[in-house]
Amino acid sequence: MMLIAAQIFLGCALLLCAWRACRGPAAEDRVLALDTLYVDAMLLVLTFGARHGPARLRRHGGARQVPAARRGDRVNELAAVLVLAGAVLAFVGSLGLVRLKTFFERVHPPTLGTTLGTALVLAGSMIHFGTVHEVLIGLFMAITTPISYSLLVGAARRRHRSR
Repeated sequence: MMLIAAQIFLGCALLLCAWRACRGPAAEDRVLALDTLYVDAMLLVLTFGARHGPARLRRHGGARQVPAARRGDRVNELAAVLVLAGAVLAFVGSLGLVRLKTFFERVHPPTLGTTLGTALVLAGSMIHFGTVHEVLIGLFMAITTPISYSLLVGAARRRHRSR
């Protein structure tokens, strides 16, 4: 149930980012919204993976029933809480992207929301699946998202000075 709520929050965050990307008053607003849209879409894909579980292949040609996932496990509940908290942070970041007035105010909520939201969703994914390949995703997102936002702010600052 918590993973469905997380998907709803991330779906709303995607809609808010798409609205800002279409409506944004300047090019830097649209780029910021598209970058946040990309991160929120990646988080939504991760929550679908956590909700439906790992893909399983049949090794034998005969039909077999896939065993049911562990239900009521405290580890899975902790993972769902982390994923939900990450989705709420991403939603709040997207809401700040839409609600704040100037571009320089709009940059901060998506930066914090997507970075912390990604960290929480990936931590929940690592707990749920028990694998470590999410560390590479988290490392990539932790490096690229704040750097792209700071480069975007620098470009916007130079653009506003030249006017």
